[in-house]
Amino acid sequence: MHEWNHPYQFLPVADSTSAILKAFVQKDQFIPGAVAAREQTAGRGRGDNVWQSPPGGLYLSVALPVPDAALLGLIGPCIACDVARWLNERFAVDARIKWPNDWLVGDRKLGGLLMELVRSPQGSLVVVAGIGLNVFHAPTLPGRRAFLPTALHEWVDVGSVDLESLARELAVIVGQSASVHASMEPRIRAFLVGHSATLGREVSVDLPGGDHVTGTAVEFAPDFSLLVKTADRIVRVAAGDCFHEPVPG
Repeated sequence: MHEWNHPYQFLPVADSTSAILKAFVQKDQFIPGAVAAREQTAGRGRGDNVWQSPPGGLYLSVALPVPDAALLGLIGPCIACDVARWLNERFAVDARIKWPNDWLVGDRKLGGLLMELVRSPQGSLVVVAGIGLNVFHAPTLPGRRAFLPTALHEWVDVGSVDLESLARELAVIVGQSASVHASMEPRIRAFLVGHSATLGREVSVDLPGGDHVTGTAVEFAPDFSLLVKTADRIVRVAAGDCFHEPVPG
């Protein structure tokens, strides 16, 4: 495996690795670059969700220059697939991808991805990919009934794992997505379909703005949106919080 030879910081505690990295990017620094931490005090998930970031996890953000804006739609799926493949090969766990941005093992949440688009002072587009991965500890989430957290230590011996070394290793995996190109789309799509935790299942998706879609996840659209078959039509879902079963009211 290649080594991470770009700017890099590993911190014992950070408010948010993505916030720190975005501040670097906005000074034209760390492009590409990475910031990782053992603990976050203000980690974020999708929308208004809070990403619980206690000690025992790996929290990593990687800044990826975007040479061609037309390829933006491939970067997220590429990262999702590359990290799932790395988890499968590195730790021999059956990591599955829950649309749009989570990794599950045994239908429990092992980690997640949040991508943000930033423009540098020079005008270049930069994706900041923030990843949280439960390694030694799974956070406790009272009241959670779906996608309960899990951690790598529940599935494999991680006693010899060093988080700083693991962060550098994962930065290399994520950094590969900076060189994504259109010809890779069929391969990315095939892996995503083959390792999806979502396709074929009854889903309930909370959409931005408060709307709600329930049905069967049947396919990924050309732009990797989720196609959901409801009682009377096919709905294209571009973004939202996806649950594999409606949460009982």
